[in-house]
Parts: sequence; C-alpha cells; structure tokens
Amino acid sequence: MLNDGDIMKNILLYIIGIFILLTVSITSGCGSGESRPEADDSIYSAEYIYSITIGHPERALALLDTVEQKNLLSKFDIARLRNLAYHIGLSDYKNALRYGLEAYSMPESREDALVFLSLLEIIVDDYHQNGNYEESVRLCIEGLKIASDSLLRIQEANFDVSLAENLWEFGRKEEAYVKLGEAADILEKEAVQSSLFKTADDYVYSLGSYIQTLYGDGRYRDAIAMLPRFERAMDCLESKDDIPDGLVDMRRASAYGAFACMLALEGDYGKADELSRKLMATDYFQTPDGAQFIVPYLLARKRYAEALMYIKDEKKYWQANADTLSYDYIYGHLRREQEAYIGLNKTAEALRVANTIQQMSDTLRERDRSTKALELAEIYKTQEQALQLEQQSASILIRNIIIGSALIFIILAFVFIIRILRYNKTIRRKNKVMVKTIDELIGYKDELFERQEEVLQLRKELADAKKKTDIEAPLTETTENNVESASSESPENSESLLTEGDKTLFIRMNHEIQARRLYLNPNFSRKDLMAEFKISANKFALLFKEFAGCTFSQYIQNCRLDYAVKLMRENPQWNFDAIAKEAQMSNGAFYSHFKRRFGMSPSDFRAGEASISSEV
Repeated sequence: MLNDGDIMKNILLYIIGIFILLTVSITSGCGSGESRPEADDSIYSAEYIYSITIGHPERALALLDTVEQKNLLSKFDIARLRNLAYHIGLSDYKNALRYGLEAYSMPESREDALVFLSLLEIIVDDYHQNGNYEESVRLCIEGLKIASDSLLRIQEANFDVSLAENLWEFGRKEEAYVKLGEAADILEKEAVQSSLFKTADDYVYSLGSYIQTLYGDGRYRDAIAMLPRFERAMDCLESKDDIPDGLVDMRRASAYGAFACMLALEGDYGKADELSRKLMATDYFQTPDGAQFIVPYLLARKRYAEALMYIKDEKKYWQANADTLSYDYIYGHLRREQEAYIGLNKTAEALRVANTIQQMSDTLRERDRSTKALELAEIYKTQEQALQLEQQSASILIRNIIIGSALIFIILAFVFIIRILRYNKTIRRKNKVMVKTIDELIGYKDELFERQEEVLQLRKELADAKKKTDIEAPLTETTENNVESASSESPENSESLLTEGDKTLFIRMNHEIQARRLYLNPNFSRKDLMAEFKISANKFALLFKEFAGCTFSQYIQNCRLDYAVKLMRENPQWNFDAIAKEAQMSNGAFYSHFKRRFGMSPSDFRAGEASISSEV
C-alpha cells in the first residue's frame, strides 16, 4: 500500500500534468497560425471541425469520417484534424501520433512553415506522452532547425521547452533546467512585445513546464519561488486583446490549485489557504473540472472529509460524462479517493478502492494488449489495401502515361509532317521564283552584252570615219587621254572625275572579259587587263567599284557563277563537280558562293529548273 508521501506526490504530479496538458491543448491548437474559426455554413469545413476538436472531439471525428467518404477535404487536412481531435480532445496520444505521422509524411505539410511546426509540436508531445523520448528528441531537433532557419524565435523556444522535458526524462536535469530558463526568457520578451494571446500563452506554458520539472525533482521551494513570475505572466496574458473567453480564469484556477498544494506540503499554510481562496473565487472553480483543483490542497492540509466530498462529486461527473475505465480515472480520482479514506482511517473503504484500482489496471493492461493487436491488424490491413490501391493506381497511371504519350507523339508527328510539307512547298515555290529570276538575270546580261557589242562596233566605225575626215581625234586617243588625266588625279578625287569615256572604257573591258571568257583562264590577272588597257591600279579599282558595284575578284567570281548557271541549264546531266571544275572553282567554293549569291543551293536550282521545264 502506498504511503502518504507517495500518494501526495502522485496527486500533485497529476494536477500539474493536467495544467500543462490544458496549456498544450490550447497552444497546439493555435500554433499553426490559424485564426479561430469564423461561423461557417458547412459543418464539413476544416474551420468548423477545428472549432469543435476540443469541446466535442467525438463529433469532430465522426464528421471527419463523413468528409473522407465524400472527399470534401484534402487528406492532409483530414489527418491533421484527426491528430488534433485525439490529442487535444481525447488525450489519446497513440491515435493522435498515428494520424500526426500520416500528416507529417505528406508533402503538403511542408508548404507552410508555421503549420508544419505546429503539427510537429503535437507529434513531439505525442511521442513524449507515449514514452518514446528518443523520437521526441529527434523531431525536436528537426523542429529547432526549421524554426531557426525560418527565424521563428517563438517556435524555436517552444521546441526548446519540449526538448528540455525529454532531457529531464533522460536524467540530464541540469541541462533541462538551462534550456527551460533560456526558453522562458525568450518567450517572456516576445510575450511583452506581441499583442497576440498565443505568444503570452506559450510563455505561461514554458513556466508551467519549468515548475513541473522542479516539483518532480523534489525542489519544492524553487518551484514555489516561481509563483511571482507566473503571476506576472498571467497578467501579461490577460492584457492581450484577442484572448479567448475564460482562458485566463482557467489558467489562474489551475495555478492557484497547484501552488496551494505545494505551499501546504512545505508547511506554509497561510499562503496556501490564501491561494485556495483565490481558487474558489474563480469562475472556473464552479465547473466540474475546476472544482477538482482544490482536492490536492485539501489532501495536503489533511482535510480529508472535505476532499472526499469533492471526490464524490467528481465521481458522479466521471460516471455521467467520461470513461471510468481509464488510467486518467485511476490516477486522477481513485488514487485520491484512496488517500482520503486512509487519512480518515477508513481501512475497509481504502482496501475496496485499492482492489478496484488493481482490477481496473489489470483490465486496462489486457485492453491495451488487445487494442495494440487490433491496431497492428488494422495497420496491416490498411497497408495491404493501400498497397493494392497504390499498385492499381500505378498501373492505371502507367497505362494513361503510355496512351497519352502515344497520342502526343502521333499529334506531334502529324504536326511535324504538316510543317515539313508546308515548308518544302514554300521552299519549292521560292526556289522556282528564284530560278526564274536567275534565268531572267542571265538573259538580261546576255542581251546587254550583245547590245554593248553593237555599241562598241558602231563607235569603232564612227572613229574610223572621223580619222578619214580629220574631224576629231580617234576614239582610242580620246580614251587614252582620259585615262592619263584621270590617273594623274589623287585617289580621293578620282571618283568625282569619272566621265562618259570612263564608262565606255569599262564597257570595253567587260566586253573583252566576257567575249574571250578570260574569267575561265586560271593564269588571267588584273595586271594583264591593266596593261592591255593602260590603266593605273587606282583607276582600275575605281572603275569596277563604280560600274560593276564590286571588287575585281568578286566580279570574276560572279562571271564564273553566271557561267556555271549556263552550264547547268545546257547540261542537266552533268554533276556539280564537273560544273565547278569547268567554271574554274573548287567544289566548296562553288557551293558556298552559289548559295550566298542566289539564296539557294545548286541542287535546289537544278530542281527548280526541272520543275519549270516540266510545266512547259
């Protein structure tokens, strides 16, 4: 049988645990940065379901089942809300952890840092409540890194508090106290500066956690010494504008009950009695939950009859509104009832309660084993179904991808073929026009050559006639005089002094080159032409720039290309190598110069010629 000291310690730990759980419930529910839900026409909205997760968790879970069947919310929202309902409303940390991890594994959880960190805070506490401190620490470290990287100091401090609670369980108490102190200092500064109640409530929670660890370590006086700071934190919380109704009253009631109990255990009955009166003056004390905050103080003051009166009222409330087959009922009610009977020396009643505790504990252990087996079976079944659905989805997805890819390929191929055909048609039409233009240009040049030849012949006859009559100097002499006078000028002034005779001189040179096909002579050079017509280098370049529109080398290249075009028209059976060789060009020069001058390749030109011939 438990002694008085063990019973009192268990009871006080339970009360402080209830206080911190209430704080976690509200801070976790608001931690995502979501505002309190407004009135919504739909009971299936995330806002409405969120609003009832604390007060009516069973209804929230029932609505979530309907929502899931009708596919009204995302899978992430459904899992997240189930996590909140089980954690905050039902204190069912196993199921809360299950749905919390389901939401945690979804990519949507990381789209908003505040939402993700809020979810992570609850999962951390679920692991802690289930005794898996290693995983709780691991996720605390993850949350700390994200909060630090995102410059979210409040969330970072909250994870430090959770980390400290785990370190304390590992026996690293001094390190836990350091972190709790640092986190409380950070949250205090943030709470003073912020106008939001949540920041102040986070500060209250950090102090509550600090007080719990001190009490669990037997440092009662250190815990009591934090009462003034806790009261200042409550004043800070009360000053916020957006604080929910009744929150401050509930926080004060739970704090008064916890500190009254600790002061009574330390023998400071005057201060303990004062805080108990403050507790009874709160509105929250008038509720069934609030009335139970007085019981640990009454037991510590050895006022067992009064304590038993409140315990009996609590028992009726449990039987009417809650599950009496639970560990919460055992440690939150029966253990205190047992201590009260022991204090009143009612041994038979104390033994009866002890037997009830033993039987209920055995039943709960058996139920836990069965529940765990059912959970494992359900998880296996769910995993099997999920695997089958995943395989079916994968098969459908692969099939759809293949069909879609084939359709896209066919469409793209069809579009590509159409574009190629249209492009080729356009190119053929363009080439045909270009071929006609080239043919016309060559024809024009041939006709011009013939007319220039006639003009030269006529001028020669006139010159001969003038020699006989001595009317004027021969044409050749006039030309030579013009050449000499022009060559004596500077290159800068030569262009402005070109005369009609200079044009005649160029026509004669062009006629000689074309008539004698000098451009096909590999040994032919501009020096030969300059010597034959007695022209200086400056004058020679100027004549070709003015009347040919290009340099002498470009002029020769154009003559060769014109000749190649004639060869292609007259000898369609010749290959391009033979034509290039006949035109005194290399194969590469022939292709590149042809395309540059005429805007089409030799093969396109030949195809265009063939098309024109077929039309004729």
